[in-house]
Amino acid sequence: MKRYGIVWGLLFAVSLSACSGPVSVEISGGEKSTSTSGAGAGYLSQVDANGLIAGKSYSTVVGEATMKCLEDLGWADVDVSDTGAITLRDMNKAAKFDVDMRQCSATVNAQYPLPPITDNALEQRYGYEVKTRECLIGMGYSISEAPSKKTWIEQMRLGDAGMWLPYAELYSENTISPAKEKTIKQTCPDPAERIYVG
Repeated sequence: MKRYGIVWGLLFAVSLSACSGPVSVEISGGEKSTSTSGAGAGYLSQVDANGLIAGKSYSTVVGEATMKCLEDLGWADVDVSDTGAITLRDMNKAAKFDVDMRQCSATVNAQYPLPPITDNALEQRYGYEVKTRECLIGMGYSISEAPSKKTWIEQMRLGDAGMWLPYAELYSENTISPAKEKTIKQTCPDPAERIYVG
């Protein structure tokens, strides 16, 4: 079985490219897709005060849309987790699957482009990252101290690969199963899975 972390990769890329212009998102196979707040951004009217789309995280919505696209192309032997990761069960079909995954990723990225990242959005995001750190520590995980808000925002603007993100630190320091990840995210929502509008 092969697990495609397409949604996590997309969210991490968005975390690292917090600029005010279009977001370049790397998709499976190394291709890039550019997301803007253009015509495909109609879904933004469904974003609630918690940064969710009709009550679902961005990764869940994108994962479901990608699965629907794959099913429309005839893929029945794939699964999507609650975190948006897509798993191919038959590795003999990996080459064809990679092609279709790239096509579906481009289609879904166009349907759900991310809005431009504003200073206000970055300040909101910082506050959520700090709360996430406290929550993860409360669950028994060790997460380093947050940098100052000013430093963190500068790192986000520059796309600093070493920027402070509690969930990135959690994954790099721990082995987390999909079931455990679901439990953790139910208790400590991941700020990267929110949509920041305005």
